[in-house]
Amino acid sequence: IDDQRPLVVTRTYSKTWSMAAMRLGYLIGPARVVETLERVALPWSLSEAVLARLAGLDPRARRVAETAAVLGQRIPFDVLGGVGGVGEDQLIGVLHELVEGGVLVESEPDVFSFRHELTREAVADHLLGRERRRLHEKALGVLLESGSDDWAALAHHAAGAGRYDELLDVARQGARHYLRVGSTHQALRLAELGLTEADTDLDLLEMATRAAWAVGQLGLAIEHAGRWLTAAEGDPPAEVEAMRLLARLYWEAGDRERHEAMVASAVATAEALGPSPALAGAASTAAESSMLRGEGEAALAWAERALTLARELGVEDVVPAALVNKGSVGRSGLDMDEREKLLKEGIEAAQARGDHHTALRGFYNLLHLRLYSWPLEVSHATLRQAIDVAERAGRDDWSGPNLATVAIELHVLEGDLTAARAAAAAGRRRSPGQTGHAKYRWLDVKEAELALASGDLDRATALSEDLAPVYGTGTELEGWYHGLRAQLAAARGDLGVALEEIRRSGVTPEPEAGFEAMIAALHAGADASAVRALVAAMREAHCDDGTDPGWPDELEGALREAEGDAQGALEAYDRAVAFPATRPAPHAAACHLGAARVLVSLGRRDEARARAGRADALLCRWPGPQQAEARRLFAELGGRARAPTTPVPGSAAAVGAAALLTRREREVAALLAIRDGIQGMLDGLLAEGLTNAEVAQRLYISTKTAAVHVSNILTKLAMSSRAEVAAWAVAVGLATPLGSR
Repeated sequence: IDDQRPLVVTRTYSKTWSMAAMRLGYLIGPARVVETLERVALPWSLSEAVLARLAGLDPRARRVAETAAVLGQRIPFDVLGGVGGVGEDQLIGVLHELVEGGVLVESEPDVFSFRHELTREAVADHLLGRERRRLHEKALGVLLESGSDDWAALAHHAAGAGRYDELLDVARQGARHYLRVGSTHQALRLAELGLTEADTDLDLLEMATRAAWAVGQLGLAIEHAGRWLTAAEGDPPAEVEAMRLLARLYWEAGDRERHEAMVASAVATAEALGPSPALAGAASTAAESSMLRGEGEAALAWAERALTLARELGVEDVVPAALVNKGSVGRSGLDMDEREKLLKEGIEAAQARGDHHTALRGFYNLLHLRLYSWPLEVSHATLRQAIDVAERAGRDDWSGPNLATVAIELHVLEGDLTAARAAAAAGRRRSPGQTGHAKYRWLDVKEAELALASGDLDRATALSEDLAPVYGTGTELEGWYHGLRAQLAAARGDLGVALEEIRRSGVTPEPEAGFEAMIAALHAGADASAVRALVAAMREAHCDDGTDPGWPDELEGALREAEGDAQGALEAYDRAVAFPATRPAPHAAACHLGAARVLVSLGRRDEARARAGRADALLCRWPGPQQAEARRLFAELGGRARAPTTPVPGSAAAVGAAALLTRREREVAALLAIRDGIQGMLDGLLAEGLTNAEVAQRLYISTKTAAVHVSNILTKLAMSSRAEVAAWAVAVGLATPLGSR
């Protein structure tokens, strides 16, 4: 074995043993694996190795190990004693032996697990089928007698005992419970376990659909929803419910044709029932569909119909979604204050009813509505609320792509490129393997824009190539795909390709995606008249009143600068930064830089230096070509280099980074800056050298989990040491220094 060649074993060992050898190579180095393989007589199977190890234990310890293997991955002390019939004192002694022998570990107080899952499987597989069934029956009895609500364990033992009626009941109750508390992965496992025994059970199919959707498994959710719809045939209200969810899933998967067909089917099926809860729900779904497709009048009409039916029939479940749909419609005749009020009412009603999806839609649309008019601190606080809802609900599909894109936009607004890229990375970690679906491709778009801003053209190119499947779809994503390709072409100096990609962007439903590409092309030397022709040919941009209002004037300033109209360019740049709305810091900086350039051409160097200085200040946390240009121009005009800046405690920049962390990660970060995580009365865990184990003890979590949290915090905040995290935690108010208490 070496770093260049694959693993070669001259004897035929089991696949499991070969995999174990490869894993060992990663831990101790290939050369030492070779040495070990050459001089040690290896067992023919991992099972034999494990059983040989257990053979050295006394019969009582061996029996406890066998019982533990059947109990599963999480082994509570009391259940182990009850099933094994071992007294507390005896069990403590046996567990000491198993822990010291490296068979078990105490993963948390009074809860044990096997050090390696393969060990547990080998021990359990060694038992006779009847032995396993009897142990499962005993475990089920102990759990039921104790009134346990560990639904996963109950289902595991009911299945192992062959008590399938009880399994179905536990699967239904458990999946419903886990969905309610946000343990969506557990809900999916239980629902699918129940479906192995009753594959047409409507409740289990619905819960499996919702759980798969929540964890980001869109393809699986669509599969379960299709089975749900088939099983519901002949039950129109159930059919409508399945159709409504399928419609949403098809939209998120980017399948517009099936989405529209499913909405139409839901409405037609519900209309046949007359005024009914099913019709109110179908009207709400039609409102959502019309809103998503930009059909404002139709969306408002459907939303009003849904609200009227819901209130007449007392169907309160429909009201939150109808309010959110109505408040989300752009160009609806409603002003921003009215829309904000509707969205907030919808969010409040959804949270009161435990409708996490509608609450998250409300938060997402509210943030986009007010992104450019709210103070950054308010937007960050609202985003934090949304992330908390997503975490409590176990909605990986929201905490991953959707809310990550909002976090990115907020960090762009405040001009923090490092935080924006960290938010993109966090979004990817929360949605692994899901980037093929439309909703997840927005992360590709955002991350590609950030890569361009930082000058990382290779990464931007790779991400734009990942977006190639959207070409020809006629969607908003296609507009951004062409816009990104145009910017890359401009960066390479290929102006013909850049202009053609801008033209293609302009005929998609979101033509403003070509805005930055036009400016990039102008800065690369594109003919201003060619760009003006593209602007004239571009239909009215599909922007609602929640988007950046300054970009048309910024583009006009760039055009006039390219045309040599210095005064006209200055006036346009000034208009672009004069809006009461918050402009993204890089765009505001671009306008100040443009103004500085034209002021130099007008001989007004003092004013130019002031504008270049403002650009430099706005770009202090935006490393890349734009920052380099600002600093170069500022220095040429006699400006002094700016000292590095740190977040001001309580500022948007400091507080915004907290949105990247989960609730538990914020707790851990606080513990890295203050002693006694509960009372918060003492200072610096790190200063006194406390270990991850001591942090874990404070939070009642395992040492391994604490270490994972610390690693995640360092990655998300782009920090290199725990001391940096401690300082940041104080800056954002997660922890307070002792002297200020």
